[in-house]
Amino acid sequence: MLTQTTAGPPSTSSFKGAYGLLFAALLGYVGYRAYALSFTHDESVSFSIFVFHIKEFRDTANHHYLNTWLMQWCYQVLGGAEWALRLPNVLAFGGCAWVLGRRMVQQQQPWLVLGAGMGLLLLNPFVLDFFSLARGYGLSLCFSTCSLLALSKPLPQEWDREALDRGRQVQWGKAMVWATLATWANLAAINLLLAVVAIGVLQHLFWEQRRALWWYGLVLLGIGLAVVPPMQRLMVLKGANQLYHGVPTLLQAFDSMVIYTLYDAPPSKAIMRTIQLVLVLLVLFGGGVLWKSKQYQSRLAYALALWGMVVAGTIAENLLFDALYPADRTTLLIWLLWVWAIYETLVAAAAQHNPWLVRGMALVLLLGTVGNFINNANLTHCKIWHYNQSDKAAMLMVRPKVAHLTEPATLSNTWTLEPTINYYRHTLHIKYHPVDREGIQPYTDFVYGLDHPLDTNTHHLMQHFEASNTFLYIRKTSPLHQPDH
Repeated sequence: MLTQTTAGPPSTSSFKGAYGLLFAALLGYVGYRAYALSFTHDESVSFSIFVFHIKEFRDTANHHYLNTWLMQWCYQVLGGAEWALRLPNVLAFGGCAWVLGRRMVQQQQPWLVLGAGMGLLLLNPFVLDFFSLARGYGLSLCFSTCSLLALSKPLPQEWDREALDRGRQVQWGKAMVWATLATWANLAAINLLLAVVAIGVLQHLFWEQRRALWWYGLVLLGIGLAVVPPMQRLMVLKGANQLYHGVPTLLQAFDSMVIYTLYDAPPSKAIMRTIQLVLVLLVLFGGGVLWKSKQYQSRLAYALALWGMVVAGTIAENLLFDALYPADRTTLLIWLLWVWAIYETLVAAAAQHNPWLVRGMALVLLLGTVGNFINNANLTHCKIWHYNQSDKAAMLMVRPKVAHLTEPATLSNTWTLEPTINYYRHTLHIKYHPVDREGIQPYTDFVYGLDHPLDTNTHHLMQHFEASNTFLYIRKTSPLHQPDH
Protein backbone atom coordinates (compact mmCIF):
# COMPACT_ATOMS: atom_id res chain seq x y z
CA MET A 1 0.00 0.00 0.00
CA LEU A 2 2.67 2.46 1.02
CA THR A 3 5.72 3.47 -0.90
CA GLN A 4 6.85 6.22 1.49
CA THR A 5 8.33 6.08 4.95
CA THR A 6 8.18 8.78 7.60
CA ALA A 7 11.41 10.40 8.62
CA GLY A 8 12.15 11.05 12.25
CA PRO A 9 14.26 10.00 15.18
CA PRO A 10 15.06 6.31 15.30
CA SER A 11 13.31 3.95 17.69
CA THR A 12 15.45 2.72 20.58
CA SER A 13 15.59 -0.42 22.64
CA SER A 14 14.17 1.58 25.56
CA PHE A 15 10.96 1.98 23.55
CA LYS A 16 10.70 -1.79 23.24
CA GLY A 17 11.42 -2.34 26.91
CA ALA A 18 8.83 0.23 27.98
CA TYR A 19 6.25 -1.28 25.68
CA GLY A 20 7.02 -4.78 26.96
CA LEU A 21 6.23 -3.62 30.50
CA LEU A 22 3.06 -1.86 29.36
CA PHE A 23 1.94 -4.91 27.40
CA ALA A 24 2.50 -7.25 30.37
CA ALA A 25 0.63 -4.91 32.73
CA LEU A 26 -2.35 -4.50 30.41
CA LEU A 27 -2.55 -8.21 29.61
CA GLY A 28 -2.50 -8.94 33.35
CA TYR A 29 -5.24 -6.34 33.92
CA VAL A 30 -7.45 -7.75 31.16
CA GLY A 31 -6.77 -11.35 32.19
CA TYR A 32 -7.49 -10.81 35.88
CA ARG A 33 -10.76 -9.04 35.12
CA ALA A 34 -11.76 -11.94 32.85
CA TYR A 35 -11.19 -14.24 35.82
CA ALA A 36 -12.73 -12.09 38.55
CA LEU A 37 -15.67 -10.14 37.10
CA SER A 38 -19.14 -11.56 37.60
CA PHE A 39 -20.70 -12.83 34.37
CA THR A 40 -22.91 -10.28 32.63
CA HIS A 41 -26.38 -10.32 31.11
CA ASP A 42 -25.28 -10.45 27.46
CA GLU A 43 -22.55 -13.02 28.10
CA SER A 44 -25.14 -15.22 29.79
CA VAL A 45 -27.49 -14.78 26.83
CA SER A 46 -24.77 -16.18 24.55
CA PHE A 47 -24.15 -19.01 27.02
CA SER A 48 -27.88 -19.83 27.01
CA ILE A 49 -27.85 -20.17 23.23
CA PHE A 50 -25.54 -23.20 23.15
CA VAL A 51 -26.18 -24.70 26.60
CA PHE A 52 -29.92 -24.19 27.11
CA HIS A 53 -30.71 -23.92 23.36
CA ILE A 54 -32.99 -20.91 23.78
CA LYS A 55 -34.12 -19.98 20.28
CA GLU A 56 -35.38 -16.53 21.27
CA PHE A 57 -31.83 -15.57 22.25
CA ARG A 58 -30.38 -17.00 19.04
CA ASP A 59 -32.59 -14.69 16.99
CA THR A 60 -31.42 -11.48 18.70
CA ALA A 61 -28.61 -9.05 17.92
CA ASN A 62 -26.86 -10.32 21.09
CA HIS A 63 -25.97 -13.47 19.16
CA HIS A 64 -22.49 -12.54 17.89
CA TYR A 65 -21.80 -15.57 15.72
CA LEU A 66 -18.03 -15.91 16.03
CA ASN A 67 -18.03 -15.08 19.73
CA THR A 68 -20.79 -17.60 20.48
CA TRP A 69 -18.97 -20.32 18.56
CA LEU A 70 -15.68 -19.65 20.39
CA MET A 71 -17.49 -19.61 23.74
CA GLN A 72 -19.06 -22.97 22.91
CA TRP A 73 -15.70 -24.46 21.93
CA CYS A 74 -14.07 -23.20 25.14
CA TYR A 75 -17.00 -24.55 27.18
CA GLN A 76 -16.57 -27.99 25.65
CA VAL A 77 -12.80 -28.01 26.20
CA LEU A 78 -12.27 -25.96 29.38
CA GLY A 79 -15.63 -25.90 31.13
CA GLY A 80 -18.02 -23.12 32.06
CA ALA A 81 -15.91 -20.87 34.30
CA GLU A 82 -15.92 -17.18 33.50
CA TRP A 83 -12.24 -17.11 32.54
CA ALA A 84 -12.66 -20.05 30.16
CA LEU A 85 -15.56 -18.49 28.26
CA ARG A 86 -13.75 -15.14 28.09
CA LEU A 87 -10.40 -16.62 27.04
CA PRO A 88 -10.82 -15.91 23.28
CA ASN A 89 -11.17 -12.19 23.95
CA VAL A 90 -8.19 -12.14 26.31
CA LEU A 91 -6.05 -13.90 23.71
CA ALA A 92 -7.37 -11.53 21.05
CA PHE A 93 -6.20 -8.59 23.14
CA GLY A 94 -2.79 -10.15 23.73
CA GLY A 95 -2.17 -10.89 20.05
CA CYS A 96 -3.59 -7.61 18.80
CA ALA A 97 -1.81 -5.41 21.36
CA TRP A 98 1.53 -7.15 20.81
CA VAL A 99 1.42 -6.81 17.02
CA LEU A 100 0.10 -3.25 17.21
CA GLY A 101 2.75 -2.22 19.72
CA ARG A 102 5.60 -3.75 17.71
CA ARG A 103 4.41 -1.93 14.57
CA MET A 104 4.22 1.38 16.44
CA VAL A 105 7.65 0.94 18.02
CA GLN A 106 9.18 0.18 14.61
CA GLN A 107 7.90 3.49 13.21
CA GLN A 108 10.42 6.28 13.47
CA GLN A 109 8.81 8.98 15.61
CA PRO A 110 9.34 11.08 18.74
CA TRP A 111 8.73 9.17 21.95
CA LEU A 112 5.91 11.52 22.96
CA VAL A 113 4.09 10.68 19.72
CA LEU A 114 4.59 6.98 20.40
CA GLY A 115 3.30 7.42 23.95
CA ALA A 116 0.25 9.36 22.77
CA GLY A 117 -0.53 6.66 20.21
CA MET A 118 -0.29 3.90 22.79
CA GLY A 119 -2.43 5.88 25.19
CA LEU A 120 -5.13 6.47 22.58
CA LEU A 121 -5.14 2.90 21.26
CA LEU A 122 -4.47 0.86 24.40
CA LEU A 123 -5.51 2.77 27.52
CA ASN A 124 -9.21 3.35 26.95
CA PRO A 125 -10.86 1.63 29.99
CA PHE A 126 -14.15 1.22 28.13
CA VAL A 127 -12.43 -0.57 25.25
CA LEU A 128 -10.52 -2.80 27.68
CA ASP A 129 -13.84 -3.85 29.23
CA PHE A 130 -14.69 -5.79 26.09
CA PHE A 131 -11.44 -7.73 26.02
CA SER A 132 -12.27 -8.95 29.53
CA LEU A 133 -15.74 -10.16 28.54
CA ALA A 134 -17.09 -12.91 26.31
CA ARG A 135 -18.62 -10.52 23.79
CA GLY A 136 -18.07 -10.04 20.08
CA TYR A 137 -16.96 -6.43 20.47
CA GLY A 138 -13.48 -7.31 21.72
CA LEU A 139 -12.92 -9.84 18.95
CA SER A 140 -14.26 -7.37 16.39
CA LEU A 141 -11.91 -4.62 17.59
CA CYS A 142 -8.98 -7.03 17.37
CA PHE A 143 -9.80 -8.09 13.81
CA SER A 144 -10.56 -4.50 12.79
CA THR A 145 -7.13 -3.44 14.03
CA CYS A 146 -5.53 -6.30 12.08
CA SER A 147 -7.41 -5.11 8.98
CA LEU A 148 -6.04 -1.58 9.46
CA LEU A 149 -2.51 -2.91 9.94
CA ALA A 150 -2.75 -5.06 6.82
CA LEU A 151 -4.08 -2.22 4.72
CA SER A 152 -1.43 0.27 5.84
CA LYS A 153 1.74 -1.86 5.89
CA PRO A 154 4.53 -0.09 3.94
CA LEU A 155 5.72 -1.67 0.70
CA PRO A 156 9.39 -1.52 -0.39
CA GLN A 157 10.16 1.57 -2.46
CA GLU A 158 12.41 -0.39 -4.82
CA TRP A 159 9.61 -2.61 -6.14
CA ASP A 160 8.53 -2.12 -9.75
CA ARG A 161 4.94 -1.32 -10.69
CA GLU A 162 3.93 -4.93 -11.20
CA ALA A 163 5.30 -5.93 -7.80
CA LEU A 164 3.61 -2.96 -6.14
CA ASP A 165 0.29 -3.91 -7.74
CA ARG A 166 0.58 -7.45 -6.45
CA GLY A 167 1.62 -6.21 -3.02
CA ARG A 168 -1.39 -3.87 -2.78
CA GLN A 169 -3.75 -6.63 -3.88
CA VAL A 170 -2.35 -9.13 -1.38
CA GLN A 171 -2.59 -6.62 1.46
CA TRP A 172 -6.09 -5.60 0.44
CA GLY A 173 -7.05 -9.28 0.41
CA LYS A 174 -5.68 -9.71 3.93
CA ALA A 175 -7.53 -6.59 5.07
CA MET A 176 -10.75 -8.04 3.60
CA VAL A 177 -10.30 -11.32 5.47
CA TRP A 178 -9.74 -9.51 8.78
CA ALA A 179 -12.65 -7.13 8.18
CA THR A 180 -14.91 -10.10 7.37
CA LEU A 181 -13.93 -11.78 10.64
CA ALA A 182 -14.56 -8.50 12.46
CA THR A 183 -18.06 -8.37 10.96
CA TRP A 184 -18.92 -11.92 11.99
CA ALA A 185 -17.59 -11.19 15.47
CA ASN A 186 -19.94 -8.20 15.59
CA LEU A 187 -22.20 -6.99 12.79
CA ALA A 188 -21.51 -3.37 13.73
CA ALA A 189 -18.23 -3.76 11.78
CA ILE A 190 -20.10 -4.08 8.46
CA ASN A 191 -19.28 -0.44 7.69
CA LEU A 192 -15.57 -1.18 8.04
CA LEU A 193 -15.92 -4.11 5.65
CA LEU A 194 -17.70 -1.91 3.09
CA ALA A 195 -15.03 0.79 3.53
CA VAL A 196 -12.24 -1.74 2.88
CA VAL A 197 -14.09 -2.82 -0.28
CA ALA A 198 -14.28 0.82 -1.39
CA ILE A 199 -10.57 1.36 -0.66
CA GLY A 200 -9.68 -1.64 -2.83
CA VAL A 201 -11.80 -0.38 -5.72
CA LEU A 202 -10.39 3.15 -5.53
CA GLN A 203 -6.74 2.12 -5.31
CA HIS A 204 -7.20 -0.20 -8.29
CA LEU A 205 -8.82 2.57 -10.36
CA PHE A 206 -6.16 5.17 -9.55
CA TRP A 207 -2.89 3.24 -9.19
CA GLU A 208 -3.02 -0.30 -10.54
CA GLN A 209 -2.84 -1.86 -13.97
CA ARG A 210 -6.01 -3.34 -15.47
CA ARG A 211 -6.51 -7.11 -15.26
CA ALA A 212 -8.20 -9.86 -17.26
CA LEU A 213 -11.98 -10.25 -17.05
CA TRP A 214 -11.75 -13.52 -15.09
CA TRP A 215 -9.73 -11.74 -12.39
CA TYR A 216 -12.49 -9.20 -11.85
CA GLY A 217 -15.01 -12.04 -11.68
CA LEU A 218 -13.07 -13.75 -8.90
CA VAL A 219 -12.69 -10.49 -6.98
CA LEU A 220 -16.40 -9.75 -7.33
CA LEU A 221 -17.25 -13.26 -6.13
CA GLY A 222 -15.00 -12.85 -3.09
CA ILE A 223 -16.56 -9.49 -2.23
CA GLY A 224 -20.04 -10.98 -2.55
CA LEU A 225 -19.20 -13.91 -0.26
CA ALA A 226 -17.80 -11.48 2.31
CA VAL A 227 -20.54 -8.83 2.20
CA VAL A 228 -23.85 -10.50 1.30
CA PRO A 229 -24.28 -12.97 4.24
CA PRO A 230 -23.81 -10.38 7.01
CA MET A 231 -26.05 -7.95 5.12
CA GLN A 232 -28.75 -10.63 4.95
CA ARG A 233 -28.37 -11.26 8.67
CA LEU A 234 -28.81 -7.53 9.34
CA MET A 235 -31.97 -7.45 7.23
CA VAL A 236 -33.38 -10.39 9.20
CA LEU A 237 -32.62 -8.64 12.50
CA LYS A 238 -34.13 -5.41 11.23
CA GLY A 239 -37.29 -7.25 10.16
CA ALA A 240 -37.52 -8.78 13.64
CA ASN A 241 -37.14 -5.31 15.21
CA GLN A 242 -33.90 -6.34 16.88
CA LEU A 243 -31.79 -3.36 15.78
CA TYR A 244 -33.22 -1.07 18.45
CA HIS A 245 -29.97 -0.12 20.20
CA GLY A 246 -28.81 3.37 19.34
CA VAL A 247 -29.64 7.08 19.41
CA PRO A 248 -31.57 9.27 16.94
CA THR A 249 -28.94 11.93 16.14
CA LEU A 250 -25.29 12.05 15.17
CA LEU A 251 -24.48 14.49 17.99
CA GLN A 252 -25.97 12.10 20.55
CA ALA A 253 -23.76 9.34 19.13
CA PHE A 254 -20.72 11.62 19.47
CA ASP A 255 -21.75 12.45 23.04
CA SER A 256 -22.13 8.75 23.87
CA MET A 257 -18.68 7.92 22.49
CA VAL A 258 -17.01 10.52 24.72
CA ILE A 259 -19.11 9.82 27.83
CA TYR A 260 -18.39 6.10 27.76
CA THR A 261 -14.71 6.69 27.01
CA LEU A 262 -14.57 8.70 30.25
CA TYR A 263 -16.16 5.68 31.98
CA ASP A 264 -17.12 6.40 35.62
CA ALA A 265 -16.14 10.07 35.43
CA PRO A 266 -19.06 11.70 33.59
CA PRO A 267 -17.94 15.06 32.19
CA SER A 268 -19.63 18.41 32.40
CA LYS A 269 -21.09 19.65 29.13
CA ALA A 270 -18.23 22.15 28.75
CA ILE A 271 -15.56 19.45 29.20
CA MET A 272 -17.35 17.09 26.81
CA ARG A 273 -17.62 19.75 24.10
CA THR A 274 -13.95 20.64 24.58
CA ILE A 275 -12.89 17.01 24.10
CA GLN A 276 -15.12 16.72 21.05
CA LEU A 277 -13.69 19.91 19.57
CA VAL A 278 -10.15 18.59 20.07
CA LEU A 279 -11.02 15.30 18.36
CA VAL A 280 -12.56 17.09 15.38
CA LEU A 281 -9.72 19.63 15.05
CA LEU A 282 -7.07 16.89 15.16
CA VAL A 283 -8.74 15.01 12.31
CA LEU A 284 -9.09 18.24 10.31
CA PHE A 285 -5.42 18.94 11.03
CA GLY A 286 -4.66 15.48 9.68
CA GLY A 287 -6.50 16.38 6.50
CA GLY A 288 -4.35 19.50 6.19
CA VAL A 289 -1.15 17.50 6.74
CA LEU A 290 -2.21 15.05 4.03
CA TRP A 291 -3.14 17.81 1.59
CA LYS A 292 0.24 19.49 2.10
CA SER A 293 2.24 16.28 1.69
CA LYS A 294 0.20 14.90 -1.27
CA GLN A 295 1.08 11.39 -0.04
CA TYR A 296 -2.20 9.74 -0.92
CA GLN A 297 -0.89 6.22 -0.39
CA SER A 298 0.41 6.94 3.10
CA ARG A 299 -0.75 5.47 6.39
CA LEU A 300 -2.41 8.78 7.19
CA ALA A 301 -4.35 8.72 3.91
CA TYR A 302 -5.75 5.26 4.59
CA ALA A 303 -6.58 6.12 8.20
CA LEU A 304 -8.48 9.27 7.24
CA ALA A 305 -10.22 7.55 4.32
CA LEU A 306 -11.47 4.66 6.46
CA TRP A 307 -12.62 7.00 9.22
CA GLY A 308 -14.46 9.22 6.75
CA MET A 309 -16.08 6.30 4.93
CA VAL A 310 -17.33 4.65 8.12
CA VAL A 311 -18.79 7.92 9.45
CA ALA A 312 -20.36 8.65 6.04
CA GLY A 313 -21.75 5.10 5.93
CA THR A 314 -23.32 5.54 9.36
CA ILE A 315 -25.00 8.77 8.25
CA ALA A 316 -26.18 7.14 5.00
CA GLU A 317 -27.77 4.25 6.91
CA ASN A 318 -29.72 6.72 9.01
CA LEU A 319 -30.92 8.70 5.97
CA LEU A 320 -31.71 5.72 3.73
CA PHE A 321 -32.92 3.08 6.19
CA ASP A 322 -33.88 5.17 9.23
CA ALA A 323 -31.25 3.26 11.22
CA LEU A 324 -30.28 4.55 14.64
CA TYR A 325 -26.85 6.05 15.19
CA PRO A 326 -24.42 4.03 17.35
CA ALA A 327 -24.40 4.44 21.12
CA ASP A 328 -22.06 3.30 23.92
CA ARG A 329 -20.61 -0.09 22.83
CA THR A 330 -21.57 0.31 19.15
CA THR A 331 -19.37 3.43 18.95
CA LEU A 332 -16.23 1.37 19.60
CA LEU A 333 -15.34 0.92 15.93
CA ILE A 334 -15.67 4.64 15.22
CA TRP A 335 -13.51 5.36 18.28
CA LEU A 336 -10.83 2.98 17.00
CA LEU A 337 -10.78 4.63 13.57
CA TRP A 338 -10.83 8.10 15.08
CA VAL A 339 -7.85 7.60 17.38
CA TRP A 340 -6.01 5.70 14.64
CA ALA A 341 -6.40 8.73 12.37
CA ILE A 342 -5.19 11.05 15.15
CA TYR A 343 -2.14 8.88 15.82
CA GLU A 344 -1.19 8.76 12.14
CA THR A 345 -1.72 12.55 12.00
CA LEU A 346 0.85 13.03 14.77
CA VAL A 347 3.33 10.66 13.08
CA ALA A 348 3.05 12.45 9.74
CA ALA A 349 3.02 15.93 11.27
CA ALA A 350 6.17 15.23 13.28
CA ALA A 351 8.11 15.02 10.00
CA GLN A 352 6.49 18.05 8.33
CA HIS A 353 5.77 20.66 10.99
CA ASN A 354 7.29 22.31 14.02
CA PRO A 355 8.33 19.30 16.14
CA TRP A 356 7.67 21.15 19.39
CA LEU A 357 4.09 21.87 18.35
CA VAL A 358 3.50 18.20 17.58
CA ARG A 359 5.17 17.10 20.80
CA GLY A 360 3.00 19.50 22.76
CA MET A 361 -0.13 18.05 21.18
CA ALA A 362 1.12 14.53 21.87
CA LEU A 363 1.90 15.38 25.51
CA VAL A 364 -1.65 16.66 26.09
CA LEU A 365 -3.12 13.46 24.59
CA LEU A 366 -0.73 11.25 26.56
CA LEU A 367 -1.52 12.91 29.89
CA GLY A 368 -5.24 12.83 29.15
CA THR A 369 -5.36 9.14 28.25
CA VAL A 370 -3.10 8.04 31.12
CA GLY A 371 -5.07 10.14 33.60
CA ASN A 372 -8.39 8.74 32.36
CA PHE A 373 -7.09 5.17 32.67
CA ILE A 374 -5.71 5.69 36.18
CA ASN A 375 -8.97 7.33 37.24
CA ASN A 376 -11.21 4.56 35.91
CA ALA A 377 -9.25 1.29 35.86
CA ASN A 378 -10.86 -1.19 38.24
CA LEU A 379 -11.02 -4.88 39.09
CA THR A 380 -14.66 -4.98 40.17
CA HIS A 381 -17.05 -4.01 37.37
CA CYS A 382 -17.57 -3.10 33.73
CA LYS A 383 -19.29 0.04 32.50
CA ILE A 384 -22.29 -1.34 30.59
CA TRP A 385 -23.36 -4.21 32.87
CA HIS A 386 -22.40 -2.73 36.23
CA TYR A 387 -25.67 -4.04 37.69
CA ASN A 388 -24.36 -7.61 37.27
CA GLN A 389 -21.23 -7.15 39.37
CA SER A 390 -22.69 -8.77 42.52
CA ASP A 391 -24.57 -11.67 40.90
CA LYS A 392 -21.91 -14.29 41.60
CA ALA A 393 -21.50 -13.17 45.20
CA ALA A 394 -25.26 -13.36 45.72
CA MET A 395 -25.56 -16.85 44.27
CA LEU A 396 -22.64 -18.03 46.38
CA MET A 397 -24.60 -16.89 49.44
CA VAL A 398 -27.56 -18.97 48.28
CA ARG A 399 -25.57 -22.13 47.56
CA PRO A 400 -24.77 -23.30 51.12
CA LYS A 401 -28.39 -22.77 52.20
CA VAL A 402 -29.72 -25.13 49.52
CA ALA A 403 -26.87 -27.64 49.37
CA HIS A 404 -28.66 -30.19 51.59
CA LEU A 405 -31.97 -30.11 49.71
CA THR A 406 -33.33 -33.09 47.82
CA GLU A 407 -35.74 -30.83 45.90
CA PRO A 408 -34.58 -27.49 44.44
CA ALA A 409 -35.46 -24.23 46.14
CA THR A 410 -37.30 -21.41 44.37
CA LEU A 411 -35.87 -18.02 43.46
CA SER A 412 -37.31 -15.01 41.66
CA ASN A 413 -35.54 -11.98 40.31
CA THR A 414 -35.61 -8.75 38.38
CA TRP A 415 -35.98 -9.83 34.75
CA THR A 416 -32.63 -8.40 33.59
CA LEU A 417 -30.80 -10.67 36.04
CA GLU A 418 -32.37 -13.88 34.71
CA PRO A 419 -29.61 -15.01 32.29
CA THR A 420 -26.80 -14.64 34.83
CA ILE A 421 -28.74 -16.37 37.61
CA ASN A 422 -29.36 -19.35 35.32
CA TYR A 423 -25.71 -19.32 34.26
CA TYR A 424 -24.53 -19.58 37.88
CA ARG A 425 -27.20 -22.17 38.70
CA HIS A 426 -25.71 -24.36 35.95
CA THR A 427 -21.99 -23.74 36.42
CA LEU A 428 -21.93 -23.61 40.24
CA HIS A 429 -24.43 -26.47 40.59
CA ILE A 430 -26.76 -24.57 42.91
CA LYS A 431 -30.01 -26.30 43.87
CA TYR A 432 -32.75 -23.90 42.83
CA HIS A 433 -35.22 -24.12 39.97
CA PRO A 434 -34.37 -22.29 36.73
CA VAL A 435 -35.57 -18.69 36.92
CA ASP A 436 -37.56 -16.77 34.33
CA ARG A 437 -38.26 -13.18 33.28
CA GLU A 438 -41.60 -12.88 35.06
CA GLY A 439 -40.11 -10.56 37.68
CA ILE A 440 -39.98 -10.70 41.46
CA GLN A 441 -42.42 -13.09 43.15
CA PRO A 442 -42.64 -12.63 46.95
CA TYR A 443 -43.69 -16.24 47.59
CA THR A 444 -40.36 -17.77 46.41
CA ASP A 445 -37.71 -18.91 48.90
CA PHE A 446 -35.23 -16.31 47.68
CA VAL A 447 -35.65 -12.97 45.97
CA TYR A 448 -32.79 -11.23 44.17
CA GLY A 449 -33.51 -7.90 42.57
CA LEU A 450 -32.36 -4.51 41.44
CA ASP A 451 -33.38 -1.51 43.53
CA HIS A 452 -36.41 -3.39 44.85
CA PRO A 453 -36.46 -3.50 48.68
CA LEU A 454 -39.11 -5.84 50.14
CA ASP A 455 -41.14 -5.72 53.33
CA THR A 456 -38.85 -6.84 56.15
CA ASN A 457 -41.88 -8.20 58.03
CA THR A 458 -42.16 -10.97 55.43
CA HIS A 459 -38.59 -11.17 54.11
CA HIS A 460 -35.19 -11.21 55.75
CA LEU A 461 -32.53 -9.14 54.01
CA MET A 462 -29.51 -11.38 53.54
CA GLN A 463 -27.40 -8.76 51.77
CA HIS A 464 -27.67 -5.35 50.14
CA PHE A 465 -24.94 -5.13 47.53
CA GLU A 466 -24.37 -1.38 47.43
CA ALA A 467 -22.06 -1.35 44.39
CA SER A 468 -24.77 -2.77 42.12
CA ASN A 469 -27.74 -1.71 44.29
CA THR A 470 -29.06 -5.26 44.31
CA PHE A 471 -30.88 -6.97 47.21
CA LEU A 472 -30.90 -10.61 48.24
CA TYR A 473 -33.79 -11.72 50.48
CA ILE A 474 -35.00 -14.97 51.97
CA ARG A 475 -38.70 -15.40 52.76
CA LYS A 476 -39.22 -15.66 56.51
CA THR A 477 -41.79 -18.43 56.13
CA SER A 478 -39.44 -20.47 53.97
CA PRO A 479 -38.11 -23.65 55.63
CA LEU A 480 -34.65 -22.45 54.61
CA HIS A 481 -34.82 -19.35 56.78
CA GLN A 482 -32.95 -19.61 60.06
CA PRO A 483 -34.14 -16.86 62.42
CA ASP A 484 -31.48 -14.74 64.05
CA HIS A 485 -31.00 -15.44 67.75
